[in-house]
Amino acid sequence: NRFLWWLGILAFFTEGTGSFLANIPSGGTGATDTTKYNNSSDTVFNALRIPPESIGLIALIIIVLILLLLVLIYLSLSAKAGLILSTNELEEKKKALGFREAFHQGRRFAWRLFGMSLLVGLVLLVVAAVVVTPLIILYAVGWHLLAIKIAVVSAGILFSVLFIALATYLGLLNMLAERALVLKGYGILKSLRSANQLIRLNLGNTILTWLIGVGLSLLGGT
Repeated sequence: NRFLWWLGILAFFTEGTGSFLANIPSGGTGATDTTKYNNSSDTVFNALRIPPESIGLIALIIIVLILLLLVLIYLSLSAKAGLILSTNELEEKKKALGFREAFHQGRRFAWRLFGMSLLVGLVLLVVAAVVVTPLIILYAVGWHLLAIKIAVVSAGILFSVLFIALATYLGLLNMLAERALVLKGYGILKSLRSANQLIRLNLGNTILTWLIGVGLSLLGGT
């Protein structure tokens, strides 16, 4: 069943997004600190100035990049859904789907999988914003008070631990919900509810399954 490897590889290598690095030149040597600062500031501002005739080209490039990203997401999630379907066929009927068939069947689940991942990510983002924003405001108002600094740092550490636990749980929930969405044809919310119920009823086995999945992902990334 080598094609299962190809589905997994396609899902893995198209699932992430790249990062962009920009290098900004510094000011010349032999100047005073003030001159160096002014030169570097001028360089930055000059670099940020966009000629009017280039705005259309930049907008076109951004649109193309967004479309390319959407294509990669579609391919990744189609392959993931196909892998889930093919693995299930192999477990139940001892005969996996072919690569083309698995990918073809997985395509209809791609955007629902994307919507579910987006929803889970949005929950994490909202929780982070709700908790972190008051801490930032409190620190900005009382930064000169030692008690405020200690309180903010302590709350930040506690929140970081709880946030990691929440992110771990939602990652596990999303993984199980993906199977419910693909194999049972559930909608996004019903898949999440089903996954949550499964976690509550089989906590030990679910955690073990999640740890195995994390281990395999780490091995695949090395």
